[in-house]
Amino acid sequence: MLAAVTASAKQAGLDYHFDKTVMTNSFKAHCLIQFAKSKGKGDEMEERLFKAFFTEGKNVSDLDTLTQLAKEIGLNENEISTAFTDDTYAYQVKNDINEAIELGVTGVPFFVLDRKYGISGAQPTEVFTTTIEKAFEGWSKNQTKTNLDISNSQSCSIDGQCD
Repeated sequence: MLAAVTASAKQAGLDYHFDKTVMTNSFKAHCLIQFAKSKGKGDEMEERLFKAFFTEGKNVSDLDTLTQLAKEIGLNENEISTAFTDDTYAYQVKNDINEAIELGVTGVPFFVLDRKYGISGAQPTEVFTTTIEKAFEGWSKNQTKTNLDISNSQSCSIDGQCD
């Protein structure tokens, strides 16, 4: 399985080294992501953690490693420890975990579309395309247009023309 994922990653331009990965509890890394989101750097933190784990074989449960990675993306060194000590971020991670359980997520990667469709594992592009199309079709059918009963009187249009 890891060889297949590595090959798929390579086709997408990613350089995975599962032989270097350190399997560990990533709870603190997820707390750091929540902290980074609060600073507008959530996506950057996720990308840096992915590279650290999948390519560089870093231990993403080690607080010194996590602190260094956070500094690399420009987070304030004096605030980073907050990610690990403020219960707010742990609470957000636990909420994400509970939501995933309610949705039926059993592993990663897992993608949820419109809270109705799920894609589990590393799937071919066609699976994503088909599922996205199906999700969009279902979503667009449920969009309602409001037909207001309008009482007209003097007014101005959006282009500034007044009655």
